[in-house]
Amino acid sequence: MSKKLPILFSFFAFLLLITTTNAQTNYYVSASGGDNLNDGLSPATAKSSIAAAIAAAANGDIINIGAGTYVQTTTLQVNKSLTIKPQGSAGSVTIQTSGGTYLFLVTAPQVSISNLVITKTDDSPLQNLIGVQANNFELAGCNISGQYAMTGGNVSRALEVSGGLTGLNIHDNTIYNLRQPGYINNNVTGTITNNHVYGTRGWVIMSDCAVNFSGNSWGAGSAANYYDIAILNATVNKYTDIAAVSAANNDATIENQHSSYGSPVLSLVFVNASYGGATKNGSFRDPYATITQAIPRVAAGGKIIVSPGTYTGNHVINKQGISLLSTGGASVTHINSSVIGQNTIALNSGINNVTIGASGKGFTITGFDSNGSIETAAIYLLGSHTNIRIEGNEIVANGEHGIASNFNTAIDNIIINENTFSGKTFTGTEPGGCGSGTQFTAGNNVPRQLVVLGGSNTVTNSKNVTFTNNRITGITGGYNSASACYQGNTQITIDVIGATISGNIFDGITSTGSSLRTRGNATSIYCNTFYNRNLGERATHIFFFDGDPLVNAYPNSIYGILESNAFPGGATGFIAGNIPGNNGTYFIYRDTVQATAVNAALGNSLPMANGFTGLSVFLDPLFDQSVVNDANACGATVNLEMPEAYNVCGNTGTITKDFSGNFFPIGTTKVTWTVTDKYGNTDTVSQSVTVIDNQLPSIEVTSSVTHCFASSGSYQVPQIMVSDNCGIQSVSYAVSGATSRTGTGIDASGIFNVGTSTVTYTVTDVNGNLKTGSFDVVITPEPATGYAVSSPDAFCNQLVVTANTTPGASYVWKQGTTVVSTQQALTLGLTNADGIYALTTTSANGCSSAPSLFTYNKQSVAANYTILVYDDVKLGVGNKLASGSVGVMRIFGKAIFEQNSALTGTGAFVKAPRIYRNGTGISLPSVINGTANVVLPVMKYNTASTRNLRNYTVNKNITTTVTGNYADLTIREGANVVLTGDNFKKIEIGAGARVLFNAPVVNIAELIVLAGTNSLNTSVRFASDAEVRISNKVKLLSNSRINPDQRKVTFYMGDGNKDDERFGVNGTNIQFTGNVYLPKGLMKLSQEGKAINNTSGVFMTGFFITEDLESNISNVIWNSYTCGNGPALVSNAWTSSQFITSDAKTTEDDFTVQVIGNPSTSYFILKLQSRSSLPVQIRVLDAAGRMVEAKANNNANSTVQIGHDFRPGVYYAELQQGSNRKIVQLMKMR
Repeated sequence: MSKKLPILFSFFAFLLLITTTNAQTNYYVSASGGDNLNDGLSPATAKSSIAAAIAAAANGDIINIGAGTYVQTTTLQVNKSLTIKPQGSAGSVTIQTSGGTYLFLVTAPQVSISNLVITKTDDSPLQNLIGVQANNFELAGCNISGQYAMTGGNVSRALEVSGGLTGLNIHDNTIYNLRQPGYINNNVTGTITNNHVYGTRGWVIMSDCAVNFSGNSWGAGSAANYYDIAILNATVNKYTDIAAVSAANNDATIENQHSSYGSPVLSLVFVNASYGGATKNGSFRDPYATITQAIPRVAAGGKIIVSPGTYTGNHVINKQGISLLSTGGASVTHINSSVIGQNTIALNSGINNVTIGASGKGFTITGFDSNGSIETAAIYLLGSHTNIRIEGNEIVANGEHGIASNFNTAIDNIIINENTFSGKTFTGTEPGGCGSGTQFTAGNNVPRQLVVLGGSNTVTNSKNVTFTNNRITGITGGYNSASACYQGNTQITIDVIGATISGNIFDGITSTGSSLRTRGNATSIYCNTFYNRNLGERATHIFFFDGDPLVNAYPNSIYGILESNAFPGGATGFIAGNIPGNNGTYFIYRDTVQATAVNAALGNSLPMANGFTGLSVFLDPLFDQSVVNDANACGATVNLEMPEAYNVCGNTGTITKDFSGNFFPIGTTKVTWTVTDKYGNTDTVSQSVTVIDNQLPSIEVTSSVTHCFASSGSYQVPQIMVSDNCGIQSVSYAVSGATSRTGTGIDASGIFNVGTSTVTYTVTDVNGNLKTGSFDVVITPEPATGYAVSSPDAFCNQLVVTANTTPGASYVWKQGTTVVSTQQALTLGLTNADGIYALTTTSANGCSSAPSLFTYNKQSVAANYTILVYDDVKLGVGNKLASGSVGVMRIFGKAIFEQNSALTGTGAFVKAPRIYRNGTGISLPSVINGTANVVLPVMKYNTASTRNLRNYTVNKNITTTVTGNYADLTIREGANVVLTGDNFKKIEIGAGARVLFNAPVVNIAELIVLAGTNSLNTSVRFASDAEVRISNKVKLLSNSRINPDQRKVTFYMGDGNKDDERFGVNGTNIQFTGNVYLPKGLMKLSQEGKAINNTSGVFMTGFFITEDLESNISNVIWNSYTCGNGPALVSNAWTSSQFITSDAKTTEDDFTVQVIGNPSTSYFILKLQSRSSLPVQIRVLDAAGRMVEAKANNNANSTVQIGHDFRPGVYYAELQQGSNRKIVQLMKMR
């Protein structure tokens, strides 16, 4: 057993090998995700290049190329029988190539390349994209293109096929912008089918190949190929009928260069008289300029395609089966003779199957008079011919025939259809000669015929002429005044056996002869129209001359001809026998008069019958109709029944009406029906359609309109919308109610009175229908307007202008066009511009009042001043008014500013009779010379008596509440005191003491606040809205804080006596907040001690009204005062750390704050120290109590920066750590 198993396994392995070898394997290529190290057997394991897939594949396998663009610069060697195609849809794969090598070189049989886009990206000198060197190659469904320019010399081909191959199959491809779609060498067999090729110089194939072309199509216009197929000379010519190949390939332009032709021939030859190119070879791109050049070039059976223009020459057609066609038709394409006495177009004898023109593709062909002795024509059939077709032309006689053939020659199956025969068959204005005796004499001017075919009544060889649907309008006769005779000739002569003459219109001019002469038997004449309006008295409609001309004809009798054709002006014929002496001679005369005269001359021996004198086609009469309009339409849809038509030939033809469609307008419309048979004969019948409009016009009016009162009394109201199915004739309106007036048009805007008016419109349409509609216009009176002006008390009260209250109203204050407020009350202060403020009140229904005006002058409002003196004011070195202005009220007063003093507040000004600047660096943004005229508040005096009051002393460093009034009250240093009394003679507050006055009005004769220390300030606090009435003086010393809570506190300095009061500020590091009213006396600031950090640390915040003010302390900061209450305190027992300067800090508290850099022009640094680790919450309020900055959860022992964006002014930083709360005052300077 062990020896047999290897043999058995080897057998199965061999079978597996056979199975694997014969199976068809799919290989995959991916431009984006492939890798040549993959096996390529699935999309997930695709190769990255086509070459790698080909290398891996075996015979019979399929290469599936993934979507994308592949750039291939080397040759893909296809040496196996493979199918190469896109993995997805056709066109999803683009292969780009360039240079001079093959893209694909096929050396194995049974290769198929399909549905690829192949693009040559350059125009290199030579590149064949696909080289085919093996049998049974297929190229299918591909799009192959390059960069070839038609005039370029480089050679680029989609295919190069080696000689001797079989089974070539090229189908359903699009190939363009290459020099050649393919070059096929000798003895190749196969098929090229259903491809579309443009922008090339065409397929090149050797003449000994047996490749069948069929169903291929080609570019046109600018995309046309130079040739579609070029057949090169080889020993054998297998393409002898290139016309048939052309027809099988959508009229391909094919050049055959085989030596048997002598010179190359074309299946299609193009002619364009206007082409100016240097090269002219009959191709579409380089056409000939003359038809004469085209005839030798065209192949037998080919076509000459002629563009619009005029072509002069004598053209001899000497090739079988060619077609001469125009692209623009007879009206724009003219062929003229160039030599007198020669035919314009002549067909050599024995030339058959020729076509001249076609419907819409014909020519205007004009003859040229001969010398008289020789007959010529615009088209002359020389000798024998079969299967000649002349169609769609205008053939113009010019002293000779229009169409002619040699006498009694063998012509057969000649078709003359849809031509117009015009011109004259003689020259000049009159014909020559009398009769036909001199018609072949040299120099004669005897009229020729428009058509003359066959061989008289003895005809034997000329047969089967079909003459149909032609129009005859030419001239073949007239009056010869020189010989005093009527000279004419027959217009159309067809002397053949078996002619068919049908559908023609005979309306030519001749004086003698006939419109039609026919002298061969079996001639069928029917469905023609013969007019006699241009026939002379001696002319007839039809002349028959034959032994029995109507044998085998339809109709086969004179009576039948009279009934089967139309003679609108009349016609009469003899219906039995013939004219004696002229066996077989018959006439159809121009009318009964002519026939009767002839019959009388013959002894009235022949019976006569009249022809059909109407048109050859006619219609039944019709009835008129009347209807109402369709809804919303100015007319009605009426489906008229088509009249019934009759035709003498049994063909009713085409019926049309002169009214398009089936919708008729209002009113009466006349409709004329016309029937036209296929021969151009017509008849008409009319009927009337009346449509009545009974639809009312449409009117759309608005709902009630409400307007606010306008002083003009004129108002706009919405225009109404009117419409009508036919149109509006007029619109009028009447206004009633509160207003009475009338007008026209859709807009009733104009005068309306207060109250409710009704507008009623009347709309009339163009047909007299009318309709009305109305709406109300309500005019409401304007709201009341006005305002009240506050009376400011000068202390903490800006000017307020309040609009009168209107329920539900809104208010707008403007200065000029700028809206300054939308509140009812307008507050005006220093930052507001002087000028007129306009108030507009708008009621709840949207009506606005006329503006109410208020004039504002900031100089006259006391609240706009920070310092206001009666006599003199002096601001020392570096003093700055951070807000507010300076004013002097008496005419002899003055304002003095020392070095570096300044007013920095927005809108600030100085107004004084005299203003002095002592030194440099003084900044006064606005200076006004004059007195400050303002209304001052009422002065309040200290008139309280301190008699019998006792003295009292509060010892140092104690906390206590002192009740009652005292004469002299001394508070020792470090004490913490609450005072409830309201009358004191003298109060002296010691260093570092803290005092709170609870009474709303406090009378003090003299208040002295002694200097605190850098670490412990002396502080004085007051109740809200406190009045401190001083009868003698106030003295504040260094390191003191007056009203640190920023409450409204006013110091009234005076007792009603004539003595002066004094308000003194002495020292540094003093912060005062409050108003000072000192009408008699001096407010003086004096410096004691050295300034700290280059500043005195003195801050004066309030409104200071004094008789005189003198500041000798440098760098004092002055601010106006809004009197807002400061932040609430935790308790009265506050510590000195609540107000601490930049160089001081507490040392005993659990939680301390140190401010580094206060005042500051940039920012503040808060140094936090605490025994607790709880986070610190910080918020900063401005002087008005608004929060301007907040910082949460700050570390207990850290530094914090604040105030980077603060404007100049006073701010309060509130710091909270658990239950510990600190407040520090900050001063931001410019």
